[in-house]
Amino acid sequence: MRKNFHKMKAEYRVFLLIFVSFLLTSAAYLSWLYHLLALVGSGAADLLTMVVGYVCQAAGIGATALCCYRRKASITRPVFAAVLLLHAVCLVPALLSHHPAGAISFGLLMNLLYGMIAAFYLQELTFATNGSAAAEHRGLIFGAAYCAASVAALLLSLIGGRNALHDDRIIIFYLVLTGLCVWLSHYLYTDREKAASEVPPVSPEKSASPKKSASPEKTASSENSAGSFLILACASVFILSLVKNIGFNFPSSDIIGGVSLELSRIFYAVGLLIAGFVSDRSRRYGAISAFASLIIPFVMLALTGEPVSSMIFWCLDYFIFAYLSVYRILLFSDLAKERNAVWLAGFGLLFGRLGDAAGTGLYMLLQMLLPGNTVVLITAAALLFILSVFVFFQLYQRLYAPTLIRQRSEQEVFELFAKKHDLTGRERTILRMVLEGQSNGQIAEQLFLTESTVKYHIHNLLQKTACKNRRELMQQYTEDRGEG
Repeated sequence: MRKNFHKMKAEYRVFLLIFVSFLLTSAAYLSWLYHLLALVGSGAADLLTMVVGYVCQAAGIGATALCCYRRKASITRPVFAAVLLLHAVCLVPALLSHHPAGAISFGLLMNLLYGMIAAFYLQELTFATNGSAAAEHRGLIFGAAYCAASVAALLLSLIGGRNALHDDRIIIFYLVLTGLCVWLSHYLYTDREKAASEVPPVSPEKSASPKKSASPEKTASSENSAGSFLILACASVFILSLVKNIGFNFPSSDIIGGVSLELSRIFYAVGLLIAGFVSDRSRRYGAISAFASLIIPFVMLALTGEPVSSMIFWCLDYFIFAYLSVYRILLFSDLAKERNAVWLAGFGLLFGRLGDAAGTGLYMLLQMLLPGNTVVLITAAALLFILSVFVFFQLYQRLYAPTLIRQRSEQEVFELFAKKHDLTGRERTILRMVLEGQSNGQIAEQLFLTESTVKYHIHNLLQKTACKNRRELMQQYTEDRGEG
């Protein structure tokens, strides 16, 4: 079984890890919500789960990112296992305590650990899918894993004709999932350590020869530009999430009124698959789809008080929320990969959760101060939407507008290099993968070849380019690109 697991492609292993991890955290979160509804009522439950709980999740991601930034490395497997075990310890009193203080305090600590767990599997999504084929399907990997977990939660709610998420015995299932997460992370992380021991990746998009050094002025300018771009990306995710949640934020009073939370999440599952597929085809299309989906919250606000079933609102909002979920994860996953900054991988969920919490909190505040005043809510949402338009298109211009030109330029450089050295079609494919920093084993796995065959092609590559090793080949390509 161990051998078969290692033979499994990286994207399937990451899918399994995200599926099991998200099923554990999302189902336990729903169980906690149901428990709070019985203890404190819908209003307090919304505040604790959708505002304070989300802030705790963001804090967990932020703490993990800070640790990774200082260590210049990703989360280690023992740390992740310890987080999972601590989560299991908090899970029991959070779901079984009959005292509100105990259920709330352990539940919020559980949310903090949710953030840490999410930070780990988002790092895996970003860096374990190192092969070109896996990276091209990163959106679908994430979307399919969340989709499968949502469907599994629905199946749990149908066991025995009653919702198993309400049953105290579900804790046994969560403990089994915890053990499975630890097991899956062990094998996945072992592969990452092995890959890290290979030649480090050298991006073919580096525009300067290593022999030339940038001036201090240019270096400072590029650092400032990178910093402002990162702030813009964080602001975009935060404001888009805020606008979405001020329009509709899944009020738990609807659950008491009969809305099936698990059934409505099937629309979330479908949306995730579509959004993942669209984003993999084109990140630009994924971003535009996420932004365009914000029109739905305005429709929902306008229909407030009309005789429309709450179930329709839930299903529709879950469907459009899927596009925003995929967009904000992939935006920072791509940025983390591009900059080789592991601490950035979870920032999409971090600022998304802060935006979710702010949107829900603002909605609850306006409802408390001006109950039933839909005009104020629509006006606030409209003003924030205008701000989101400005921030989003600033980010779009900097991130996506130059993409086609940059891709065309890089393709031209690659074709000239391949033509100059008379490379065959297979040698060109392998050259691309070598430039991405993939090992012989990874290339063999992606192309369904033996490692000896890959070594043979790389030997021919080195001969044709008059290079002694991979590093010289990468350096020569970079220098040729700089001259171009």
